[in-house]
Amino acid sequence: MSGVPTTTSIPPEFIDLVEGKKFDALESLWTTRMEQDANDLPLFFGVAAAVKKKGSGAVALRLLRFLAGYHEEGSEGHIQTLLEIARMSPKDPEVRKELAASLKKR
Repeated sequence: MSGVPTTTSIPPEFIDLVEGKKFDALESLWTTRMEQDANDLPLFFGVAAAVKKKGSGAVALRLLRFLAGYHEEGSEGHIQTLLEIARMSPKDPEVRKELAASLKKR
């Protein structure tokens, strides 16, 4: 587990999947957790950061986009997730447009 942060915000079941680069299983667990509590943003952002650290930035962004889509446009969860996407991928022109639209809706 050397390359993944082992903070208390990332449960071991996530860390094991990230370490093993088992992204299909990770997406399944992500979906389950999202359905349980989509507002646990520190968990999701921590997992996405760990995935990116393992060299899979595209997977991390895909997971975050999935989370953003799960939240209602204009909601705090939607905006915070879009901000995290923008932080992880600052050159993504689409996220800025989405963020502006979400803020307008708010």
